[in-house]
Amino acid sequence: AETSSTYHTAKMDLPTVFPDLTPTPQDDGPSPICAIQYSPNFTEIMSYFRTVLKTQELSSRALQLTALVVEENAANYTAWWYRRKCLKSLNSSLGPELLFTSEIGGSNPKNYQIWYHRRALLSDLLGGKGDAKYELKYVDAVLRDDCKNYHAWSHRQYIVRSFGVWEGE
Repeated sequence: AETSSTYHTAKMDLPTVFPDLTPTPQDDGPSPICAIQYSPNFTEIMSYFRTVLKTQELSSRALQLTALVVEENAANYTAWWYRRKCLKSLNSSLGPELLFTSEIGGSNPKNYQIWYHRRALLSDLLGGKGDAKYELKYVDAVLRDDCKNYHAWSHRQYIVRSFGVWEGE
């Protein structure tokens, strides 16, 4: 069973958590035209994430690392994709994952990658009308904050159509 610590994004001491991995620095080539000045925290997290991707490690610690990546950049599609791979491999409970995406999505309500992640969770890893009704409640809460959120309306349409929960529509 997953613990809540898997889903919170508190700072991890990455060298301690990943003593067996060598971080992979970003390679912008010999003469980058416009080098981006990333924060030291972002640079460290991404260096470990690149290594985890290369080694294809699907573990609880890799899942925790993806939480740090999306906290730094919630639009990192690769991190969300890899997160789903970890969840599937670990046979994780998805209730905490939906809560985690709700927390990250709260400050990023129009982030496509978060909405896609939720959709993928529902279609690939969940199922049933009970899950759809939970998701509709989440979408309703988002729409109360911003009734013009296209991503929320699109997600709502997907839920209703895919799970046949037309009552009340």
